[in-house]
Amino acid sequence: MVTLTPVPGATRWRLDAPAAASLGRAIAAGCPVDITSTYRDPAEQQRLYDGWCARKPGFNFALPPSQSHHCMGIAVDADGAMQAWLVTHGAAYGWIRDKNEPWHFDYVTTRDTHQEDDMAITDDDVKKIAGAILNYKNPNVSGGDADVYALLRQSVSYSRAAALRTDDTDEAQIAALVLDGLTPAKIAAAIPANLARQVADELAKRLAS
Repeated sequence: MVTLTPVPGATRWRLDAPAAASLGRAIAAGCPVDITSTYRDPAEQQRLYDGWCARKPGFNFALPPSQSHHCMGIAVDADGAMQAWLVTHGAAYGWIRDKNEPWHFDYVTTRDTHQEDDMAITDDDVKKIAGAILNYKNPNVSGGDADVYALLRQSVSYSRAAALRTDDTDEAQIAALVLDGLTPAKIAAAIPANLARQVADELAKRLAS
């Protein structure tokens, strides 16, 4: 069932909720808003399909409503700068370009690497991240303030995706993933400053105690 939601940053357009959230994250990251189509109701899609089948002037390729990703709320048609941005960056947000229609992008949830970006963080999450950083025995870390803060900058966003809310995942496992599984590109991609500040404050309390 399609749950239509306005796209954050482009609220005149609607998509199914996960797709809308993803496109909103892309817009927040700098994607221009040059949208020509998002969700279509079945009647409009049928009109476009009939026009295409009849080869009427001005009608592009269209699928029947039962097969259209527009009717499912998981497709966007983009023009100009937005199309160029999605070609370069869209796949990381789950937006995959159609091979036959260069303006058409479909949302694939399993390809979206930014789903954790706007996840709500609780006090327990902050404490668990801080504990993982401090408790992990890394031979390359002396344990001084500077080293701890450097680790924080490298670990915060990856920690969010490392099963922080999974009861059977202990802090050592999380920290190992955090410290051993990063690349400079991941670090630079999305370090949420507000979360970094919260964890830094928690680390400062623990170091002072």
